[in-house]
Amino acid sequence: MSACWNPVPTPVFNSAGAFASGATAYFYSGDTTTPLIVYSEPTLTYALPWPVVASVTGLFPPIYVPYGTYSVKVLACNGVLIWYAQGIDNPAPPSSGGGIVVTADEIFQTGDPIWRLTTGPLSGFVRMNGNTLGNITSGATEYAAANANNLFSFLWTNLPNTIAPVSSGRGASASADFAANKTIVIPSMQGAVAAGVDSMGGTVPGSEIQAVTTCSPDGTDGIVPVTSAANIAVGQYVIINGVAAGQVQAISGLNVTVSVTPAAGTTVSWRSSFFTDAQQVGALAGTQGFQPSTDQIPAHNHTTTDPGHVHGMVQYPNSISSPPSGVTFSTFASGTPTTPAGQNSIVSAVTGLTINNTGGGNPFPLLQPTRIGYWFMHL
Repeated sequence: MSACWNPVPTPVFNSAGAFASGATAYFYSGDTTTPLIVYSEPTLTYALPWPVVASVTGLFPPIYVPYGTYSVKVLACNGVLIWYAQGIDNPAPPSSGGGIVVTADEIFQTGDPIWRLTTGPLSGFVRMNGNTLGNITSGATEYAAANANNLFSFLWTNLPNTIAPVSSGRGASASADFAANKTIVIPSMQGAVAAGVDSMGGTVPGSEIQAVTTCSPDGTDGIVPVTSAANIAVGQYVIINGVAAGQVQAISGLNVTVSVTPAAGTTVSWRSSFFTDAQQVGALAGTQGFQPSTDQIPAHNHTTTDPGHVHGMVQYPNSISSPPSGVTFSTFASGTPTTPAGQNSIVSAVTGLTINNTGGGNPFPLLQPTRIGYWFMHL
């Protein structure tokens, strides 16, 4: 699990050739400035302080470094640099049986995710379940230990606070927050399927999980003319010219109504998706089922049933000066060849017309064929 740094105790000397009493050793992950926690014994149970301080004779205590590349900087007690070694290779050794031992530290880097058909914790990893991570006194709900430092820094550096929030807010740096007993949320993969960021460093977006076009907002209202409305849908989050413009509220041809009035611009970029930003690492979207609104139902026709109907005619004599209650009639002149003399009334009749409807109005499933297991993230 670890290698001993300076295994044959050798004192450190200052620039004057004397013992570097109280010298300090700072250890870093890889060839970076991210602090690396080191330990007093090979099982990596008891963490040493950062930095590690030498004795009055310039001797450091036994220091065990986790397998993996690291750097170390040694300063005199007055802060003068004695030496700085970067990118020290520290691989796991071959096994005693002659084969090569490949540990998780060599296969995976901090933050690497894996999916397994298993349950419960996995050594060297944390579950991606939305719980928290921090140092041993932080009260973190998923993993609280000194060696959580690297993953804490990874999440703090690579994800915004909206996705990996830090308890009581983010401070000056990941190392400062870790030392201050803060916790950070591990992104949840509970019930989620992994997908690629729509840009992923490509020359153009993939346009697989977002609609990409151009638009020309006038800056006066939320109605935005777009060049193409393909794949734009009600409820999508909108980013116009790099600025969030709320959500799509309505679509009429090439005019899209958004909830936040964007600044005026001619042929500026439009991106919209059901992610708050389909180009943000760690963004989450999707639902198990969906119930469309009236505006989202496809245009369609209804079948009708019309059995037809006839109207009867009632003739009254000329002597009737007014129709019976509820009856209307027309007077025809006497002697008209095709119409008998007298007063006539058309009898009302119902059409019998019906429009056939169907559908229960219930949500429908959106779940693709999916096999479930556990997601883990490497410490």
